[in-house]
Amino acid sequence: PRSIFKGVLFFDNETYTGQWMILERSGRCLPKNQSPISERDAFVIFDEPRCRGSDIKLRFDARALLTIGPGMCKDKLMQAAGRLRQLDRGQSLLIVGGKDVFAKIRSYCAPQNEIVSRDVLQWTMKNTVQATANGLSNWSSQGFFFVTTFRKPNYAVEDEKLELGQLYGEKFSQNTVVKAVELSRKYHFARTGGKANLSHACLEMA
Repeated sequence: PRSIFKGVLFFDNETYTGQWMILERSGRCLPKNQSPISERDAFVIFDEPRCRGSDIKLRFDARALLTIGPGMCKDKLMQAAGRLRQLDRGQSLLIVGGKDVFAKIRSYCAPQNEIVSRDVLQWTMKNTVQATANGLSNWSSQGFFFVTTFRKPNYAVEDEKLELGQLYGEKFSQNTVVKAVELSRKYHFARTGGKANLSHACLEMA
């Protein structure tokens, strides 16, 4: 009904500093702190960056529409839901997404009936574990790169990999975390002539 909301509250990225704005029914658009409309009386739009850390005073009975996408991880889901400070104490949310997303949730969780919030949480946890595992190789490589080049700028520049064989010549294989980290350590220590002392470098950085 038209009587519920008096305006729309959104974050304007087009302004120089970026700020929350309220678009009134009349068409007038003012910064939140200059508008006579309370944020409680507005329809609030949180874009993805504003789903983390934004604190808008919503109605005690506010209902949110939370959109989920492919591969969404737990932290993004929880941060978005966290905009409702009184969630399950008067405030509530509705989770929506594309058919492909809910097909993946159903495939992973195999719910007996309709998909519930527990299924969505389980699916985002699975995505989080997978994303963490996918990042372990880069994480260990960056760590060893930092250690082996600490106060040694002559080793900070790596050779470019321009040949197809260098980029795609290695076979795909499954490794344990320990083995993947060890391969990364051997590469960086060999690249620097084995002159980096891991324990000494850690002590210097402490």
